[in-house]
Amino acid sequence: MQPLTLTDVSEAYHRLLVLDESDSESNLQPFLDSIKTQAKDKILAIANVVEELEAQVAIISGEIGRLEKRINARAQRQQWLTSYLLRNMEALGLRRVESPTRAVWLHPNPPSVQVLDEAQVPAEFIRATLRSLLSEVPEAMIPAIRTREVEKSAILALHKEGKPLPPGVQVVEGKHHLRIK
Repeated sequence: MQPLTLTDVSEAYHRLLVLDESDSESNLQPFLDSIKTQAKDKILAIANVVEELEAQVAIISGEIGRLEKRINARAQRQQWLTSYLLRNMEALGLRRVESPTRAVWLHPNPPSVQVLDEAQVPAEFIRATLRSLLSEVPEAMIPAIRTREVEKSAILALHKEGKPLPPGVQVVEGKHHLRIK
């Protein structure tokens, strides 16, 4: 085997920059071991590759940030326009609008629970999350409550069964969301 020339060595280190992102470290080790140069030269060359990769990471990170801003702006615009269409179709009494290539219609939402006053909701409809050691639970139950949340699925079940709702909540029906195909 003949020794590598300076051009061969430079090309070998350049390959480190363009290796596929899916290449694992286990694939890099034999490749680096195959480069036969002085240890000092190899260390400096790899350090140059590391700095180049750092620069590329900074550039890509900046691009990701820029693209995330564009994504967020487009998503907000899409949400606003969807809300605009929904409001106007409801105001005009239009349930469906069609063309040969597009259909836009109001689709009914399932019933949902709206909490009017959580203080009035009975305890059997409140889910509590505790933050305590298991050994402390019986004695320190009330101070250990970390969060409270109305158990809306239980209230919806009552509604579906035709039973009276607990105080402090109401079931909202008749709302729509927009479908576009």
